Amino acid sequence: MVNTGVGSIMDVNDYGTFRFAYPDGSESWKRFNQDSMNKDIKVAQKNRLKPTRFVETPKGGTLTFPDGKTILYYDNKAIE
Repeated sequence: MVNTGVGSIMDVNDYGTFRFAYPDGSESWKRFNQDSMNKDIKVAQKNRLKPTRFVETPKGGTLTFPDGKTILYYDNKAIE
C-alpha cells in the first residue's frame, strides 16, 4: 500500500530522527537514511514547517520539499 499527501516536518534532532505531521493531524517519528543522514538533517532543518510532499511504502518513504530536494526516510516505531 502506498500513502501519499502533503505534510510537514515539525521537529528535527541531531540523532537522525524527525517528527512528521500528516494532513489528518496525526504525527509520527521517522528516521533518516543512515548513508546520507548528515546532509538530510540539514535539508530537513531548512524546510521545517514547510509543506512537504510525502510518498510512503512499507519499505520506507520519500519527502520532497518546495526547493525540489528529496530525502529518504523510514518508520521509527521504537520511539513512538
